[in-house]
Amino acid sequence: MNLSNPAKSLPQGLGAAAARYTRAARRMMRGATTGDRQLETKFDLETAPVPPPQPDPLVGHVVGTYMGLHWGTGWIAFLFPILVPLLGFALHVPLQDSLSAYFFAYPADVSALACADLKEPALGKCQFARYIAALSAQEGKPAAWLFLSPIRLVFVGFLTAVAACLYLYKGFSRWENILLNVAAVGALMIAVFPEHHGAFNTHWTSFLHFGGVAILFLCVAAVSLFCSELTVRRLKDPKRRDYYDGMYGLYALLMVGYLIFAVIAFLLRWHHLSHFVLVLELVGIWIFAFYWWTKSAEMEEQEFIAEFWPPRDA
Repeated sequence: MNLSNPAKSLPQGLGAAAARYTRAARRMMRGATTGDRQLETKFDLETAPVPPPQPDPLVGHVVGTYMGLHWGTGWIAFLFPILVPLLGFALHVPLQDSLSAYFFAYPADVSALACADLKEPALGKCQFARYIAALSAQEGKPAAWLFLSPIRLVFVGFLTAVAACLYLYKGFSRWENILLNVAAVGALMIAVFPEHHGAFNTHWTSFLHFGGVAILFLCVAAVSLFCSELTVRRLKDPKRRDYYDGMYGLYALLMVGYLIFAVIAFLLRWHHLSHFVLVLELVGIWIFAFYWWTKSAEMEEQEFIAEFWPPRDA
């Protein structure tokens, strides 16, 4: 027997068969090894962590624009009752008893030129015309310019900006959108129709002015009480849902209570107290601003918006 090659020591036919079986076994082993490697590769691909998809820059831009409008509306409302008196001080306009009074507020040196009976409701148009002519000659400017209080532009501009934001913001539901559009009309009424101020306007403008205040606060209170649930219930954390439900109920109660208190104060003639209306207006506007900020914070917690806001590269 050939010990170096056992196959040669076997009969010729048996040796050839053994060689074929050996080669076949080797091919099977190589095939099995290749298959195992393919299975291992497939398993590795299936179990490997998939990198998260990159946010679409266009969607991020849209979300950023939406949240910027949302937060910005609250900031405009918050700064409005602060910047109007501060600008008045800068222009030597005395502190007024209300924000609405800044619609006709002039610097102290210009106001000193007024007639003694200027604040009387019975002041006739002829007297007013003579007063405007005297101011025009004193200031050396067209008479039409004197109808514009330096603070009136800021007063009207802030309220118009709030009205535009409320209208451009689209509510989550049809009714929320309608209520916010009507609230925008209310804000515009406050800006366009001034409070009654002696001979400068009539009582019907005051009615529209305060009617706009009522429309604005009632509509926002209705949105806070009846429409906020549609987005709150989309939050996954039940504690956060309960928190926002409670906050929106509180804001609605504050807004309605604010209007009731304002009516009572008017009936009790508290509005004649020095700066009482100014403080009352500041509180009302800030109630709205803090409600709007709370709504902005709630929207930031929504799963879709949280993916893009705040911007990661900011």
